[in-house]
Amino acid sequence: MWFPSKNEPPIGVRLRTAIATLILVAVTATIAPKTNAALPPALIGEFQTLNILAPSPLVQRAQELLTELGEYDGPTDGRMNDDTLEAIKAYQRRSGLEDDGRVSEALLDHIEFTGRAIELGEKVERIRTGQIDVAEQALMAQPETRALLEANFDDERADPARDASQCFANPDAECLLTEALNSAIAVNRDRFRDWVLGEIVVVQAQAGLVASAMETAARIGDPRLIIVALGNMATAQARTGAVDQGLLAARVIPDPWARAKALADVAGAMAATKDRQALELVVEEILELSRTLAADRIPAQFLAGLATDVWRQTDDGTDQVLATLSGEILAEAAARIEALDDDGFKPGASGVAVAYAEFGRVPEALEILETLQSDSDRRPVFTALAAAAAAHGQFDAANFYAGEIIESRYRAVTLTQVAAVQAAAGFEEVANGTLDTAMADAMAIDVKQSYARSHAINAVAIAMVTFGRAAEALEAVNAIPDARVQAEALWAVAVAQSDGGDRISAARTAARYYALVASIPSALDRTWVLANGAIRSGIAGNDRDAGSLLSRAQAQAQSITDPWARAQAFSKVATTMVTLAQ
Repeated sequence: MWFPSKNEPPIGVRLRTAIATLILVAVTATIAPKTNAALPPALIGEFQTLNILAPSPLVQRAQELLTELGEYDGPTDGRMNDDTLEAIKAYQRRSGLEDDGRVSEALLDHIEFTGRAIELGEKVERIRTGQIDVAEQALMAQPETRALLEANFDDERADPARDASQCFANPDAECLLTEALNSAIAVNRDRFRDWVLGEIVVVQAQAGLVASAMETAARIGDPRLIIVALGNMATAQARTGAVDQGLLAARVIPDPWARAKALADVAGAMAATKDRQALELVVEEILELSRTLAADRIPAQFLAGLATDVWRQTDDGTDQVLATLSGEILAEAAARIEALDDDGFKPGASGVAVAYAEFGRVPEALEILETLQSDSDRRPVFTALAAAAAAHGQFDAANFYAGEIIESRYRAVTLTQVAAVQAAAGFEEVANGTLDTAMADAMAIDVKQSYARSHAINAVAIAMVTFGRAAEALEAVNAIPDARVQAEALWAVAVAQSDGGDRISAARTAARYYALVASIPSALDRTWVLANGAIRSGIAGNDRDAGSLLSRAQAQAQSITDPWARAQAFSKVATTMVTLAQ
């Protein structure tokens, strides 16, 4: 097997060499015994979402607005990252505001009104109008969606005098969503109102309130966001087990690209049910639909993600029907890349390389990796290669791939994932050493990079909790600079201490958690953190703590007076309630 030396040649040279020599890794993965070490349930929940901080609606709205202003071109997923932070600070500096990088309702107001008035010119507005016209024509083209445009809620007004005390005393998801909807109707900014209505649609679909979800979608004024809401509704239904309803919802989406994405989400849920015949039909529908679109309209990464979703249900490739199906989808994704011009950026190439790595097809992954130019495109491929190598017991190769990740925060997270696999395989001493390396990487991040440092330390600290190193995890949590992230990590430690029978330490950590939550300036963010804590306790089987945290989250939501933030908060409480009930 090949490993790097200290006097390393350029990565391109090493990868070309590796393509030949690492075939051994892929081959031995098929003929040599694997670790056969499935992650314990506690680890699965942690490490599947290890590198993802909980999203914030305030952050997501800032990302969307700054994208329109041309200040930001990253993901609009509500998760704070370095690019978002820099975009916020740049906007604050140019607008004469204190450049503290903090997201608040006041900042969103400033960007929405002042920022757009100064920055968004007539050209942007013409493009926006054109997109709305296209979306409206698509919705009008079929009866099921035409009704959403023809419904008239123009005269609808929120009822400020309505008595919600009975709901608050004995809450359920439906009545909390009614409160969220009443608050959303009171939002006087069209785009803010449309956005939060779309969020409510998703939660209503998760709760099985399909008729209410469609009625809420009809309240959305922007036809583009109606299409987005329909896609999200289909996805929510499929992921909560209502696969047939999700399929029906996806098929009425008029935009081919949005329909394909929603169908893929449904297909991913269908793969878990192992209904192969139905899955094959839906996959063929997706592939036929994708072939009607230009190669750059439907990125290969979309198909690669679907291929990976199906592959994960193949029991390591032993389910030949699903393995063949996932291979066909991945081949189509690779063909989409080849259909693009050789010169310039190829959307989705990174995603295809990630899928190849997960499939154990290392040479193909490395070949694509060599063509990728940006660190952000290369990073997920190195992460996937590290995970694949670790899964087959190739720990030295896994550490090498993780070491190729430039950014410390992502390198730390990847090493943490490698450590999880090592521990599950019985190599506890090796795993703890890998975890120590990950923590060293995380702690080395400059304190000025608040979110990067918070992200990395949070990931490693939670891993330490699952490794039985709660005391060290607690010490690491103290070094997390962002209060919101630190609070969520503290609760993870408290839950672990409680599960381990150390009630006194758990109570002490919980008290710190509650004090830290109280210090978070935004009531909306406080609601979010408390609700996430309720979900963590629910997963751990501690219904009492989950209920207590959910009640606290509801109390925070009730304290909010801003209609947009109030609607978001009650939607979060409702979706948490639905999640805990599942």
